[in-house]
Amino acid sequence: PALRTWITQKAVLAPQTQWGLVVLRDAEAELLLAPTERDIMLATLNSVAQPRPRDAFEEDDGVADAPFDFSSLYNVLGDAFGTARPDGAVDRCLVVFGRSRAVPVATGEFTLKDKGHFFLDAIYLHENAAPPVRDVQAVYDTLRKLLVHRSSYVMETTRSQEKLKSYLLLLLAHPILRDAQDAALAKLHPEAAQRAPSPPPTPTAPPPPPCLLYTSDAADEGLGV
Repeated sequence: PALRTWITQKAVLAPQTQWGLVVLRDAEAELLLAPTERDIMLATLNSVAQPRPRDAFEEDDGVADAPFDFSSLYNVLGDAFGTARPDGAVDRCLVVFGRSRAVPVATGEFTLKDKGHFFLDAIYLHENAAPPVRDVQAVYDTLRKLLVHRSSYVMETTRSQEKLKSYLLLLLAHPILRDAQDAALAKLHPEAAQRAPSPPPTPTAPPPPPCLLYTSDAADEGLGV
């Protein structure tokens, strides 16, 4: 339901957005829906089968799952976004990762990281931690290494609907205009930011000698602040 609401809101802000859906199967990622219209995306999202919930015995069986290989996701995204794109097009991928019983891996390189028009974010929805089988901190740290680049956001929660909605609210903005992740979260939750310890002060260097900066009209035309 949160994703459906987010898609509807994002489509209002950017009506020309097209939507695709990739499902992370047990063995590999599968492109379920190539980029298409919002209504088709919403209908397809509604049709995706929900995973079978684990019962109480399975929660305590102490058995880890096989790690998911993100290289299969890289390959699917590369096929979808690796070709020539229209001028001004921005491609975004939101990974909603819900596995807590194995640290993911990547056996291949993620070449889309080099594409200036591509942005990748992740929300990690996890079970409660119970190392070593459910080492959610290790999974989260690995997700940051596998997915983050440029101004990407990698966020986590368990069952907090408030946090999930806050994360999706951050992702409504154009990725080029966003703040760093910590700064964005601090704006959403200023009380929590105030409780966090302040970073130690950094030593300041002596001021540089005076200088003159020369610009030209031609150079100014291509600059924006």
